[in-house]
Amino acid sequence: MARMLVVLMLCTLGRVACADVQHTSKSIGALMGPDDTRDCTFFTLQGVSQTDPNVASEWFAIPRIHQGFKEITALLLAAKVSGIPINVTTNGQTVCGHAGIRSVVMP
Repeated sequence: MARMLVVLMLCTLGRVACADVQHTSKSIGALMGPDDTRDCTFFTLQGVSQTDPNVASEWFAIPRIHQGFKEITALLLAAKVSGIPINVTTNGQTVCGHAGIRSVVMP
């Protein structure tokens, strides 16, 4: 209960992002692996020009330290190759200069 109260207080004060943004049934646009300075996998979704209101970018990023990094990267590659649309939820944070993600789902 105390943890919930702290989260609600932080949301009220504007200190943390309180709402995830969901992009539903979108196809992968571009997909790029980590580069020599940023240890993230990057991707875009077709028809999405702003990933998250807290991040001014059309790119999403998944850091290698993300709990599901390998699985999400494999899912993105499968979605890109097959053309199957995915659902992406952002977390309101900037990761490697772009929108961080909470989850990727291939329905």
